[in-house]
Amino acid sequence: MKFSFRTWLLYTFIGVSVLSASTAHAQGWRWAKESYAHYAENEPVKDLLQQFGSSINIPVVVSSEVKGVVSGNFEESPAREFIDRLARIQSLLWYYDGQVLYVYDAGEIETAIIDVKPISSIRLMSTLKKLNVLDQRFDLNIVDEEGIVMVSGPPRYAQLVREISTILLSSNADVANDAFEIKVFELRYAWADDREMFINGKRIHTQGVASTLQSILGRSVRGGTVSGIATSDTVGKLKGQGLINRTPINERYPAQSQGGKRQDQLAGRRVEAHITANERLNAVIVHDRGSRMGLYEELIKSLDKPMSQVEIEVSIIDISTDRLDEMGLEWQARGQDGSFSTADFSNGVLPRETNELSLVLGGNANFSTILSSSQDFFLTRIRMLSQEGDAKVLSQPSVLTLDNNEAILDHSTTFYVRLAGEREVDLFPVSVGSVLRVTPHIIEEDNNRKVYMDINIEDGQQTGATVDNIPSIIKSVISTQALIDENSSLLVGGYYYNEDSSSDSKVPVLGDIPVLGSLFRTSGNQTRKSARLFLITPRIVTSDASRNQSDKLESMVQRQKSQVNETLGLVESDWDYSPAEQSVDSDEDTCD
Repeated sequence: MKFSFRTWLLYTFIGVSVLSASTAHAQGWRWAKESYAHYAENEPVKDLLQQFGSSINIPVVVSSEVKGVVSGNFEESPAREFIDRLARIQSLLWYYDGQVLYVYDAGEIETAIIDVKPISSIRLMSTLKKLNVLDQRFDLNIVDEEGIVMVSGPPRYAQLVREISTILLSSNADVANDAFEIKVFELRYAWADDREMFINGKRIHTQGVASTLQSILGRSVRGGTVSGIATSDTVGKLKGQGLINRTPINERYPAQSQGGKRQDQLAGRRVEAHITANERLNAVIVHDRGSRMGLYEELIKSLDKPMSQVEIEVSIIDISTDRLDEMGLEWQARGQDGSFSTADFSNGVLPRETNELSLVLGGNANFSTILSSSQDFFLTRIRMLSQEGDAKVLSQPSVLTLDNNEAILDHSTTFYVRLAGEREVDLFPVSVGSVLRVTPHIIEEDNNRKVYMDINIEDGQQTGATVDNIPSIIKSVISTQALIDENSSLLVGGYYYNEDSSSDSKVPVLGDIPVLGSLFRTSGNQTRKSARLFLITPRIVTSDASRNQSDKLESMVQRQKSQVNETLGLVESDWDYSPAEQSVDSDEDTCD
């Protein structure tokens, strides 16, 4: 009889599977190594087996065909050796399915032939192995070409093999009837594809709905965090051809750009479900079995929801430290009754009757202030100080973002430092300025809306000094979180910096005289210590804001129309007249 290579390989696999499964099966029996000893004198076999099960704490089911008595002294030995010895003496068959020990008479051995054509025999063997059903003491023969399995052993063993085969056949039929489908889910509010932004050479990656679904399926995708694979630290090199274009990220990092697809291929896994984002339609295309489409639809609906918008306005302010204390006194002047008062806050203690601001003073006058309704008053005071030269508003950028989405306000300057090598030159970018990253989160509770903000501020400037002809810069970083009420503002900052300035003055005409003119000219250097403040104002913009504004305008027009009606004594129908009818009436009057 000749065997094909495939048949030989199959039988080898089955033999190894049976041997390893039985070994693992035996190793999993905790009772097999427990010591057991017994003395019997004309004791029924059934009673002996029940007493044996009680001693090793496992249930024992004895067939009604097991009869007879036993006498003898069973010396102490492992429980497995005892049951094997008793089975040889009494011609018994036993099988342990992992929970219960079944004992039969040797004449009850059962043989069954099972048709497993629709399923793979390797799949059946793998399932039996995982469930610890296989036992090397009993036969399990497979004819792979014909799809036939023949099992011989105790009734419980044959029963388990039949039941598992039936379940596999049933599941295979269900899978065959559950065909693959392709469905397109168009999104209204969320992005289907991933989004990327580049800020100061760093790539910010945000997952779309398609990547989120892939993550749920266990596919490997990039997270919505700042990726360290951004652009290179140096700009392209100069080799007589100007700045060379940077290599695209997809070419330099193909494995990471392709997400989980490449890893799945390397792992050799077969991924049946495919999820693709279509950027043109802003849709998610799903290729999966029809029974799962309902789950995809519910999940996509829960992800594709409208989100409130938040307008982030930031005022970057520089104020002289000489006037900072005065501002602090004025901020705390308004009380709960609306009255104004002054107090000394040099010790950092806040009066309880004030509700306009909450000021926390530090050792170096660093503070974080919440302005409930006086941000306009605060900015007015800043403008007054700016006219005196003691304060200035550097910028007031504003950006609109979605709830739980980061807003980035970058007000910085980038210069390039030349790094000369032996044969080539690198340009190293250095950015200095103010970069604000604010992530708002709207909290609604008891008809009161609040805004939770995650704030990261990086502020820097050139110091004027140089090291090896490279300008030095100083940076300050503030990272904080705050929860403020709607229509409130957060004031963050208070760190100091020195600003040097020089001035020249002269007497007209006399100061221009050669040599003697120096007597009528003066020059001097001045250093001013300033504090930089950031006033952050989040405003919740609902999707119904424009419609409400239109309704208010229409209501105002209706009120004005009603007032005109009352003044002229007209009714509503008098406003709706036809020009043609008016012309006819005029002709009739002329004829008369």
